[in-house]
Amino acid sequence: MHSLEERPRSEAVIIGEYAPGEKVGKKLAAQRAVNAKSYLTQGEAGQGIDASRIEVRTGNGGEMKDENWIVPAGATFKNESTEPVDEKKVKPNQSFGTSHGAAPAKKKAAKKAAAPAQ
Repeated sequence: MHSLEERPRSEAVIIGEYAPGEKVGKKLAAQRAVNAKSYLTQGEAGQGIDASRIEVRTGNGGEMKDENWIVPAGATFKNESTEPVDEKKVKPNQSFGTSHGAAPAKKKAAKKAAAPAQ
């Protein structure tokens, strides 16, 4: 998304997608898009892109991914076969690196063996 940094009047559209066999596919697609936006606006690498310049949508391109589109100043994104994500309902996960768009399962702490009696 260097183009957003280089072109301060351009905007971006992130479309979260889902694979046909994914359970709750549309929900995961929305999560992928919101996570990508969060990464760009508050990301680990400090991209700091203004959130108002990024629109998040869902689509079904048939894969577990998100697509990123740069929209030049004055242009309009054709949102055919996509739907806007309600960002009041879908909040970003804290772990951006997950491929499936959801937070990884928490691992149980291993139980420590008791020290042998002496």
